[in-house]
Amino acid sequence: MTRKTTLLLGKSKNLTKTKKAKGPERVAERMGSLEKFRRMATVIEDSNDAITFQDLEGNILAWNKGAEIIYGYSQAEALRMNIVDTVPPDYQAEARGFLASLKRGELLPNLETKRKHKDGRIIDVWLTNTKLTDDKGTLTGLATTERDITAQTKTLEKFRRMATVIQDSNDAITFQDLDGKILAWNRGAEIMYGYSEAEALSKNIVDTVPTEYQAEARGFLASLKRGELVPNLETKRKHKDGRIIDVWLTNTKLTDDKGNLTGIATTERDITERKHGEAALREKARELEFLREGQITLSDKMRGEQDVARLGQSVLSHLAPFLSAQMGAFYYVTEEKTLKRVSGYAYTKHEDNEKTIALGEGLVGQAALASFGSCFL
Repeated sequence: MTRKTTLLLGKSKNLTKTKKAKGPERVAERMGSLEKFRRMATVIEDSNDAITFQDLEGNILAWNKGAEIIYGYSQAEALRMNIVDTVPPDYQAEARGFLASLKRGELLPNLETKRKHKDGRIIDVWLTNTKLTDDKGTLTGLATTERDITAQTKTLEKFRRMATVIQDSNDAITFQDLDGKILAWNRGAEIMYGYSEAEALSKNIVDTVPTEYQAEARGFLASLKRGELVPNLETKRKHKDGRIIDVWLTNTKLTDDKGNLTGIATTERDITERKHGEAALREKARELEFLREGQITLSDKMRGEQDVARLGQSVLSHLAPFLSAQMGAFYYVTEEKTLKRVSGYAYTKHEDNEKTIALGEGLVGQAALASFGSCFL
């Protein structure tokens, strides 16, 4: 049999003894399961990840090329081993507890743990676990995909050491991997967003983005995976209490010791107050321009007018709509130092034009007295 056709499967000495004890019927069932594993193994032989099958005791039933590369044990060697043999001493109790839970039908689908290379090196691995059953649905073992994350772990540790330096920055400083998973979260980020470090490290950066900006955030991450980076960006973030924050981002690529892109470091500054101030200034500028234009128009309307009534009407026809007033009136001061209306905007009773108003009388008289009272003394 050549290596190309299938992944060789064997059995440990313990498994052989078990088979003798169980009799031919049990051996037949086991061989049926092993044949099923063989068929599955042909599909995953060339995976870069380590893919292994184990029975309920942890005896290794299948070991692909990826496992040989990651752990250093050949297929022939691995098929005489128990999975616990690949675990560092400090983690073997955890591994045995995992197998005990599996026998009870319990399964942890994902797990970050340690493994031991044949040369003694300790490897950080991410496990994805799937139950194996026979044709009757009886639990028979475990299929595990094991990814070497040692490099990522070292990078993460580097990030954490860097984070201690920037812990007290007033700006939010965060590290994220290429999928947006938050790897570091300083005190400034806690203050700005309201999430504690522990809460943030279980989140993706997209979780801090308002719904209407999440597509933009995912597009940014997709670009980052292609090696593209927007060094500066103004966008929105969401506080834990739901408030929307205007932020200015300064982005820097993160790489491992080999120069491979691993993530992003982001300095995030809250510019909400500045944005509000800018908006207020724009509104003030708009109002000033509005008044300037009104003054120019008013001057044009007043130019050359001699008749007071026509002048007043011309001024009111512009000034009332300009100021969004419901109505308006134009008064002049008589020789008796009373006020007389000569023009009106939205007035309907023309006979009231003859009525005079004393200074301080009613709303109009009081306004005239307050504004020009000293002129009449």
